[in-house]
Amino acid sequence: MKKIIALICIMALALSVLAACGKKADAPATTEPVEAVQDNTEVKDEEPAAENDTQTEAAPDAQPADETPADETAEGEAHPEIKGYKRNYLPILDRAAYILAESDINSGNEEMGEGETALFESTMYREYSVYGNPLYDFGYTFSDLNADGYDELLIMFNTFEDANYDGTTPGKGSLIAAAYGLVDDQPKLLFEGWSRNTYQLRIDKKLANRGSAGAAYAITGVYEIDANLVCNCLDYYFTHEIDGDVENIGLYHNTVGTDDMAASELIEGDAFDEFDKECNKIFVTVMELPVTTFANYYDPTMAGHAASAGSEEEDLLNVFVASYYEQGVPYEFITLDESEYSQDVMFQIWDGSVSDFKISKLSLKDVEDDGNPIFDEEVVYELPSYGAGDSQVVATMSFPGDTPSYGYSYKTASGEEKKFSLSLSGLDGSLVTSSYK
Repeated sequence: MKKIIALICIMALALSVLAACGKKADAPATTEPVEAVQDNTEVKDEEPAAENDTQTEAAPDAQPADETPADETAEGEAHPEIKGYKRNYLPILDRAAYILAESDINSGNEEMGEGETALFESTMYREYSVYGNPLYDFGYTFSDLNADGYDELLIMFNTFEDANYDGTTPGKGSLIAAAYGLVDDQPKLLFEGWSRNTYQLRIDKKLANRGSAGAAYAITGVYEIDANLVCNCLDYYFTHEIDGDVENIGLYHNTVGTDDMAASELIEGDAFDEFDKECNKIFVTVMELPVTTFANYYDPTMAGHAASAGSEEEDLLNVFVASYYEQGVPYEFITLDESEYSQDVMFQIWDGSVSDFKISKLSLKDVEDDGNPIFDEEVVYELPSYGAGDSQVVATMSFPGDTPSYGYSYKTASGEEKKFSLSLSGLDGSLVTSSYK
């Protein structure tokens, strides 16, 4: 059985690792801060003739609007409507369509790659899909985010307001699930969002970001993509208790996208009122974009093209909140937390064995540029080997906040060490695992 890899661990990191273009936070995907504004910018279908191409070594030749590059869209090739340099985004689109159509996060048959949080989140419970099919819930469009003449790829939440929508006509939306640019003709993730961490494109092509990690911890900010496809912070606001007093919440501002209060200015006035004022200013000109839904893009043959992102070696452990115990099966119970909100987490192994199995307490230190979280790890339980014939390990633990408090690791037969953090889904409260290095 392939390991269920988490959807929402990074989504649940504390505000020290939340923020646009790498910092992540909470905000309902279905709630837009202000009325959206229609994007009237025509999406470019062809490569521009650019003197200063920051994305490829040489600027491509422009194509006539009614002409398809002969060497790019041969007869029978998939998606000839996506032309020129934009065809370099096809692997991203294929992978997204495959996840939405084929992945089953509950069966543990996939690993999540960067930029795929929102897509995997939508497949947790397909029956709750907005339109009855995740392929309808997402679409894509192209937009030039840094005004260099080349369009970036935006994977969008589809918010077409029609209960009978069948996904076959164009959709629309303002919430961005992931954005990609081209570096040396290869797609590069610029930033990603999900149901609790919203990004929206404004008329001025700047990015508005909003989220929350709890009642007292909210963020909002403005970012822009520069000529080198780097996401830069222009304004960043966050709420936090003052001097550790949870009854005294302040609003802070900086222009570097950090939650460091010492590097920020404290805004006078009621923190929540002032926060709402800033949000209204930041989100007033967000755009609603037309999108092509993945129902119009998906082809069943894509399943073979889009491989799991991660190790090919099979994961042997299945981890979940235990709701019952089978008679005749030996269990080893470990009490790590006896609080009111503690839960029994089972580390189940049906076949084979692993070595150097550990359960650890985690304390988040930092997040690398590629999104990998850095934890301080305190081992609280370990086994030199753990196999199908051993007592099944059940650990009682709690999840007091959004940041992962516990994790586990083991080594495979090839000696590869695998590490996973544990957290609860903000979507439905279910247990979520997420790999880290």
